[in-house]
Amino acid sequence: MKRVLFALSILMASFACKKDNLDPADVYIPDIPAVPARFSQNILIEQFTQSFNGQCPLGDLLLDTILSTNPDRIAAVNIHSLDQLASEDLLDTSNGLNLMDEYYNITGLYPAGMINRNISGTSDLSIYNYATTVNSTLSRIPRCGLAIDANDLPNGYLNLSVHVGFSEDLWGSYRLHVYLVENNFQSTDSSYFQRNDFSQSGATPDSNLIFYNLPDPIFGYAFPYVLREIITPAMEGEVIPTASTVKGKDYIRNYIIDLRNKNTSNYSIIAFVDKYGTTATAHQIENSRMVQVGKVAAWN
Repeated sequence: MKRVLFALSILMASFACKKDNLDPADVYIPDIPAVPARFSQNILIEQFTQSFNGQCPLGDLLLDTILSTNPDRIAAVNIHSLDQLASEDLLDTSNGLNLMDEYYNITGLYPAGMINRNISGTSDLSIYNYATTVNSTLSRIPRCGLAIDANDLPNGYLNLSVHVGFSEDLWGSYRLHVYLVENNFQSTDSSYFQRNDFSQSGATPDSNLIFYNLPDPIFGYAFPYVLREIITPAMEGEVIPTASTVKGKDYIRNYIIDLRNKNTSNYSIIAFVDKYGTTATAHQIENSRMVQVGKVAAWN
């Protein structure tokens, strides 16, 4: 049963809220079952993209293709750099660049994507290696899993509950990250466009691609999987206490997210656990989970 939390002291102890001065009325503890003994490996593809780079539509096409093969176990997010869809949470105020792009995109090319943040060299970010890397990664046996309750939306505020469970004891530094993603963004505003090198009038026309008969640029382009907000600290994530990374433990973090004036059915939550490293090549996502706002995702 969902239990309304009336005591302010309980609320302050239990809920980490990114937004200040919100009325947390009707906040509740979600119904998530006990931590299972075993989890399935989920995959997160974090793709670096730009609206003014004409090669990027191919990256979106490849993401769509891969996600369609296993939608419950594969999630994607487009991290825009230096365009109108770039997340303000990742702005490097010293130079105007994207912090995550600067840190992880060791290729300097677009599109480029990392799969579960497993990077040993530039080839690991090549969009042409997505399928091979995804297939090999799905067979891993993860040591933790996630469940998300994004079903409570009183007055336009999402009461979000993210659970992390462990099937064995973990040692080291593990961080929880939570993204708010717009599933599809499309605008009639002519300032939102996508360059298209594959058009018959583009820089590298390719009649084998669906983009060949589309113009360059594409106005009204449907931008998929747009990173809109990072709920946890942008680059570092939230440290999971060592006392919580033990077998059978259900580590819970709760957030209140302002979704007023948004089409909530077009938004998703992605949460993942990253084994923290001090360089781009030292990170590794242990597991991830995605859920559409308004729904619940049980343990993976």
